[in-house]
Amino acid sequence: MLRITDPFRDIQYSRIKGEKKDVYFKVEFDEGKFYKVDNGYVLMANVTKYAGVVRAFKPEEPVQPGICAIPIYNKDYEIREKGKDGQYVSNTYSPSIHEKNLCTHLDGTISEDSYYKGSIAFSVDDQLLNLPDEKIIDTVVSSCHLIDTDSSGKLPEYQANTSSYSSYKKNNGYSRLTPADKATWVKKELCQSVKEPGYNEEMSLADLTEQFVTENKKDETFLALYFDLIKAILA
Repeated sequence: MLRITDPFRDIQYSRIKGEKKDVYFKVEFDEGKFYKVDNGYVLMANVTKYAGVVRAFKPEEPVQPGICAIPIYNKDYEIREKGKDGQYVSNTYSPSIHEKNLCTHLDGTISEDSYYKGSIAFSVDDQLLNLPDEKIIDTVVSSCHLIDTDSSGKLPEYQANTSSYSSYKKNNGYSRLTPADKATWVKKELCQSVKEPGYNEEMSLADLTEQFVTENKKDETFLALYFDLIKAILA
């Protein structure tokens, strides 16, 4: 299942997460830019219409149009997901036949400096498994409609990793941090997030958390996103 996450704090756009092998997925957009990444492309686009995706939080609510980062993979990739025990783990997935071939098509047709409008539809693997290579390419090309357009200046730059703490984890040996180090980091994060003046790192983690929840209790989605992100970073 494909899910869309909401914009969150310094992340100014939604993100699509999940496998495309078994889900028909389509996006229509009036402005987009492609970013080349290690495992394919990311399309940063102002999406006007979705098909085949649900909200990560409150999935019963409709998916709203807006700016979104859409990954298009050409090799195995990892997704951080909550396991049955409630802990976050990294699961490895393989790209769908369609998206892998779409990356090849994009290699020869798009410019990373250009902006496009149009639509892209992703076929499920079952529709392509028994087709010869040329038929697969024909399907991919006919499902990708891109027209050059001018930049509005409103699309944010795509950032592969917007968490400075995640960068620290990756580059500086996070596994050596003690529980006290982690608690200190959480306190710093909460102090930056609490609106009421006078809250500082000398206060207890419980008091900081209580104040943060009090200030944001009307937005349950935000609170869930915030604390899920904290748990994912510390996992």
